[in-house]
Amino acid sequence: MRRELKVMRGSLADSRKPPGGFVGLMLAGAVLVLGLGATGVVAGEIHSRQDDYSTRAVDRRSQMVRQAVAAETRRCQALLEAAAADLATRDGVTRDDFDRATSLLGAVGLVGVGRVALVVPSTVAQTPATQRLWRGRGAEGLVLRAARGAEEQLFPVFSRALDGTETNPDSPISPATTTEIVAALRLARQTGGSTVSAPYVLQADRALPLSEQQRSVVFAAPVYTRTADPRFLGWLTLPLRGEAFFDGVMADVSRGQVWIELAATTSSGTRIDLAAWGAPGNPNVWRTATFLVADSDWTLFLGFDTARFPGLNTMLPVVVLCSGVFLTLLSAIVVRNGRRTFPPA
Repeated sequence: MRRELKVMRGSLADSRKPPGGFVGLMLAGAVLVLGLGATGVVAGEIHSRQDDYSTRAVDRRSQMVRQAVAAETRRCQALLEAAAADLATRDGVTRDDFDRATSLLGAVGLVGVGRVALVVPSTVAQTPATQRLWRGRGAEGLVLRAARGAEEQLFPVFSRALDGTETNPDSPISPATTTEIVAALRLARQTGGSTVSAPYVLQADRALPLSEQQRSVVFAAPVYTRTADPRFLGWLTLPLRGEAFFDGVMADVSRGQVWIELAATTSSGTRIDLAAWGAPGNPNVWRTATFLVADSDWTLFLGFDTARFPGLNTMLPVVVLCSGVFLTLLSAIVVRNGRRTFPPA
């Protein structure tokens, strides 16, 4: 009886020992397959979700930037057109009329703008008469100086600073001769609608070092009398400095996470950069957004470093994968080589 009991105890102990040989290898292989498979699925799902998150975040931020830039340029255009429409109702525009019509432009906090001006056409021969006319309408001390080589002269006769700068009222006024400005003014008169010039460097900035020069554009709104036979009076113009505009619009929108370049496309199809905005890091995702400003197409080029997005850990899938592989290998080793201690018979 005792011998049979020992045999039974020995058989039970053998059955409780970890498997060895072929069976142990099979179990360890199964652990490896299941563990590595599950690890790959989990790491892949995390990576996919992070891709979805970064794509949505990039698209959302791109839309925010586009809306901010487009809204501010539309605001400049709309306010300038409203002021031009106000002047169109005046019979013999005076300095007081100009100040009243443009008062809102100075009150709403437009960013990046310079001096709003009323520009009138003249000829070289008409310059003295033009000077007398507008002096009589309130442009005290106005001195017009005709430019050589151009029959048509485009003189700013009234202006007001929207950026806090002032000019010497006794300085002679030269006509607008910059090619981009002249082209925008002529197109506005021909079409009867607002235009925006191609980017150019303001005359006042051309004496600065190249690194400090800003590209600018000018919005132009034609002023026609509201009569049965409309008569052309001139243009309201509003310059916009590219870098100053971006500094005012992008500070809250970009949050230091977006590289932005703004370019305008001319009527000939040439792309001219207007302004740029930098951010820390290295962009790895890019977006473009095109929108209409007056009569021109403007394009935003947006770069994002997704590793800097809050709440997004790009190393998490790698950490999960490495941890899962390590735990799977450890489990397989335990299954294959594990031992238990049994009490003696």
